[in-house]
Amino acid sequence: MILALDVGGTFAKLGLVTDEGEVLCRSQVPVDFDGYATPVFDTAVCAIRRFLSDTGAAPEGIAVCATGQIDSCTGIITDGNDLIRNYVGTPVRDMMAGAFHLPVSAINDANAAALGECWTGAGKGVQDVIMVTLGTGVGGGIVSGGRLLEGALGGAGEIGLMPFYGAPFEERASTLALVLEAQKASGLSGLSGREVFERAQNGEQVFLDVLDRWIGRIAEGLTGLVYIFNPALILIGGGVSAQQKLLIEPLRSRLHALVRPGFLQGLALKAAKLGNDAGMVGAVRYFLTQRQP
Repeated sequence: MILALDVGGTFAKLGLVTDEGEVLCRSQVPVDFDGYATPVFDTAVCAIRRFLSDTGAAPEGIAVCATGQIDSCTGIITDGNDLIRNYVGTPVRDMMAGAFHLPVSAINDANAAALGECWTGAGKGVQDVIMVTLGTGVGGGIVSGGRLLEGALGGAGEIGLMPFYGAPFEERASTLALVLEAQKASGLSGLSGREVFERAQNGEQVFLDVLDRWIGRIAEGLTGLVYIFNPALILIGGGVSAQQKLLIEPLRSRLHALVRPGFLQGLALKAAKLGNDAGMVGAVRYFLTQRQP
């Protein structure tokens, strides 16, 4: 049994996960309660201590995934969200190992989600998978030949940062980008992603048009990735992935219209399955592979 820790910009999620990828119990704590004056991982250490005390668990190790780039050689956060103070430079792996005297692994959260989906989720049994998570930004993870692509220092798969028509892809293709465009087009403020989809579902043309343009941009970005990595499966994660009729199906159609026939053979696109557990499950999968001789 492994303790999994998934650290984002708002919450840290904790869980006990078996060697088969089953999440036995979960908890979460806010990490932005004081504007990050308390470093995120200090909050996480306190949360883990409470969690272990409450559950009485004695895990074999700690599997961490977190937002930002994590150096796979040193376990140090080398890049991250500029809004999170006291974050970049955190020696996650050594900090956790020193606090709990357990083996620790550390990986980017989107990479972990890709691993989790390929282990027990929608990508189970598939060897070549691109995972794209749509939210405030765009996260990505790439599994090729059954192995996670980490790159030289663990930074591979940062799909949201790739240049796309003069801006990072996430500025064009994130759920936040959808909301901002919908607000501008409709003249309404304070919209949420859910409201954009609800209004489109109700047939409001301005929202249908915005949604169509947004899906087109995502499809264009995915087309480039298909040509580079030739995946068998593209998984879409994030809360909007539940929108089968308004997102998954039209995105699949747009992608098929753009990709050359030779690259379409055997290519599937579908929603991810594990939801909020994906990062924790994938972090444990990474921990187990790191532990193998």
